[in-house]
Amino acid sequence: MILIDLSHPFDPEHQADPGPAGLRLERLKTVARDGVNTMHIGLGNHIGTHIDAPLHLIENGAAVDELPLDTYYGTAAVLDLRREQNEGVTAQDLAGAKPAVERGDIVVIHSGWGDRLGTPQYASHHPFLTDDAAHWLVRSGVRLVAMDVQSVDLPHSLRPPGFRYTSLRTLLAAGIPVAHSLTNLEPVAGRRVQVFCLPVNFRGADGAPVRVVAQVD
Repeated sequence: MILIDLSHPFDPEHQADPGPAGLRLERLKTVARDGVNTMHIGLGNHIGTHIDAPLHLIENGAAVDELPLDTYYGTAAVLDLRREQNEGVTAQDLAGAKPAVERGDIVVIHSGWGDRLGTPQYASHHPFLTDDAAHWLVRSGVRLVAMDVQSVDLPHSLRPPGFRYTSLRTLLAAGIPVAHSLTNLEPVAGRRVQVFCLPVNFRGADGAPVRVVAQVD
């Protein structure tokens, strides 16, 4: 059995937003001075490798801690659908990809952008799921969707004024949580593997940091 980490480390160098949504790691005590190392960790709940629960966009939707634990673990179809900037993944792409998506699967989409965290293009020009792709995933009965981009929805450069999310909203409205900012998908692309996608269990949270790990036998 081999375990492959599909998560970015939480590193202020790559999640350095100056506002309250950024990552802050502050050393509070040190062994040299206090006999123990302790740290304050502060972060927004939608940075780095994280998961969106239905509550993120859906009034009275389920929070991270309210979803069944088996939502976050299971067999995953890792689809190799590499895309250029601002290029969408469509329902036709999903239907034709291998391995075939089965009901109850976790669907992981490898767009080839997992190594671009921290670049300007990562937020503004990333690939995305089209509306028909999101509806296809709902009809297919998947349990969770994950992708190696900041958002499965339109990148900032394509969002019209007043944009309120489309593909992400479709998935969350169907009770399907969505994990963002995966990385290191090349070793598992085009395969069926077991995936652990376990969020930090913040009570009532609409999203949370997540450690995504693939198990390859």
